[in-house]
Amino acid sequence: MFSTEKKEFRFIDGRSFLVPHETCRGCFMRYNSEKLPQEVLPIIRSSRVTIQQDAEWPVPGFYIVSTVRHAGSLSDLGDSEFNELMIAIKKTRHYMKGLLGVERAHVYQEEKLLAPHVHFWILPLWPDQMQSTGLQPKIYDANVHTYLHSFSYSETHKSISSMNAIMRRALVADEELKNLGFT
Repeated sequence: MFSTEKKEFRFIDGRSFLVPHETCRGCFMRYNSEKLPQEVLPIIRSSRVTIQQDAEWPVPGFYIVSTVRHAGSLSDLGDSEFNELMIAIKKTRHYMKGLLGVERAHVYQEEKLLAPHVHFWILPLWPDQMQSTGLQPKIYDANVHTYLHSFSYSETHKSISSMNAIMRRALVADEELKNLGFT
């Protein structure tokens, strides 16, 4: 039985949507792309994996690599789908380092209790931002949230768009990703 409770999905430009409590963000975004900020639309995808800017936090170069298919856990993925996801994560991180200058990043994965959808966060650790805020983001210190809040869409939207374009060009040209059907 579905709940009548609602939850809010917020996006980097301030848009928000009330959705049924059991709705996952990934599926909402897949089926409502025309309502979303341009910066959070997939920069590249295959039939099984998508790569895009994080939808909620306006951190330039903060990428989400997720399954297209609604799967709640890594254990729900077949081997080839899992391998494609891991290759996409590795390639995203490779180009973040080589083209965007992201020397260090945190990679997170979670399995939510309600409305899970397999995805990995690749959060760049920007030295200038860490210095200005005095933060060294660590998940166990819970200061990652403070780091995320230190970015403002009005200040970062041009950088996000620029980095998305750079990443798209590199990822689309990558032969291994081409062979996996990424476009």
